[in-house]
Amino acid sequence: MPENVDIISVNVPVEADLGKLVITEPLRRPFWAASGDGTTFSIRPWPGGRPSGPVGSDIWAILEGYISISPISIRFGHATAPLRGLLKRAGLM
Repeated sequence: MPENVDIISVNVPVEADLGKLVITEPLRRPFWAASGDGTTFSIRPWPGGRPSGPVGSDIWAILEGYISISPISIRFGHATAPLRGLLKRAGLM
């Protein structure tokens, strides 16, 4: 792995052209919604329509037909409040 890279995220659009490859940054806002009824849990992609992102983001690349490669560095924080809120909204807590 390259220095300071823990994960490489690769997103490949349907019917990808191997000649269209771009290094991107991951979109930092979700483009999905979680829901649950107490017994099941699901994630719905693209609630409210197709997502968009700035040029150079992974979402932009996929929507433009590029294979997106994003180097990601992991920070081992442990902010539990956002996860707790997500699970509560999904009916799992």
